[in-house]
Amino acid sequence: MNNLFYTRLAIQNLKKNSAVTVPYLLTCIGSVMMYYIISSLTGNPGFARMRGGGSMAFILMLGCVVMAVFSVMFLIYTNSFLVKRRKQEFGLFQVLGMGKKHLARIMAIETLLTAAVSLVSGILLGFLLYRVFALLLYRLMKLDISWDFSFVPEAAFA
Repeated sequence: MNNLFYTRLAIQNLKKNSAVTVPYLLTCIGSVMMYYIISSLTGNPGFARMRGGGSMAFILMLGCVVMAVFSVMFLIYTNSFLVKRRKQEFGLFQVLGMGKKHLARIMAIETLLTAAVSLVSGILLGFLLYRVFALLLYRLMKLDISWDFSFVPEAAFA
């Protein structure tokens, strides 16, 4: 069978199960976005100028680690829950002659599509909202607000 067949079937499955896929996708996007924002704030050069900036960067780094651990645990649990809900669908595919290897390929493509959409959307939204959170923290700390708008590649690819 053609790889495009599996990709098309994976996309159809994601669309057909949109009632459960969309909330999962939004959760993934939100997790990536929050991780990007916290990671970007950790490396913000404005905090180096303030008193206690090193401590704030360290606390934000710990927050990054905690956010990553809980996000991974939550997303694995949610993904396993979604797979259990789709047992009948997988059974139907097996009755129609699809082997476990083919089902695994479809699930891998679905997971890769979800991951790609989540990463791209989460990083874009995080990039847009990072500045809002940085300005908010500058204001809370009574620092001079700098209006530079920069992308932090370390946060995106960490």
